[in-house]
Amino acid sequence: MTAPLQDPELVDLRDASVLALVVDSHAASRIGIGVLVHRQPWVSCCLLAADRDEAGQLAVRHKPDVGIFDVTEPGPLVCSYTAPLRAAHPTMPIVLSARCRAASAA
Repeated sequence: MTAPLQDPELVDLRDASVLALVVDSHAASRIGIGVLVHRQPWVSCCLLAADRDEAGQLAVRHKPDVGIFDVTEPGPLVCSYTAPLRAAHPTMPIVLSARCRAASAA
């Protein structure tokens, strides 16, 4: 049996080195996503924020490795919503998430 090819660009994340930031205005979604993310073996801690202002404060204080943003809410454009994070931590990757609204049968 041959060993799998190793890509030098890949990073081994089994050491719980990632600090994640979840931003969602709905507490149940924010906590649920936070629990799912925190269960990953490479995540050391998961910060939770209810809005962009709180997220910006957490980003300044903790410098998370990745941000996960819910963009379901109506309101400002995503770029203006993520602007405080970009100002606080310009190199942080941001993942956008959205809840699916199920249509009810008539």
